This record gives sequence, C-alpha cells and structure tokens, in this order.
Amino acid sequence: MSTALYVDAGVQASKYCNVGTFAVLVFDYCITLEAESQWIWHRKWTFVRSMFTVSRYLPFFGIGMTFAAALRTQYYPGESCVAYGKASNVLHILSIVAAEGL
Repeated sequence: MSTALYVDAGVQASKYCNVGTFAVLVFDYCITLEAESQWIWHRKWTFVRSMFTVSRYLPFFGIGMTFAAALRTQYYPGESCVAYGKASNVLHILSIVAAEGL
C-alpha cells in the first residue's frame, strides 16, 4: 500500500472516532437528563452550577466545530482555516478543564 492510502485510512478512522465520541456524548446526555433537570435546572445560579453548565454543554460546540472542519476538508481538500482549528482546540481544552475542575 502506498503512503497516501495509509494517510487516507487514518483520516477516515479519525472521523469515525469523532462520530463515536459524539454518540457517547449524546448517550450520556440522554441518560442523565432527568437527574440534571431535578438537581440543576431549578437551582439558583452559583459558581458550581456555572461550571457544570460549561462542562456539560461546551463539548457539543467543540465537537460540532470538529465535524464542520472534517466535512470542509472532505469536500475542499487542501483548504483549512488555522484560526478555526485553533478555536476548536481551545473549546476542547476549555471543556476538559471545566470537566476536570468539577
């Protein structure tokens, strides 16, 4: 196999991992929604509730940006936006920091 095929297979595997990660995120959201509604939604805003909200919902934006970037590179090969990639990375890092801070 040529190197290009290995690279293409790696890119495709990365996209599958992104979709799998998103599926786990949605599954986690669905199974904990009732508890979140009971324990979080009807409380006053505090620092802890703010951190929970950020750690709970920011990953959806980060993975959405990752999906958009993957689709863009699929349909427009060779084109990428460095600023968009950096913003996506910052969202992912903030998500991790917020989740680990809890």
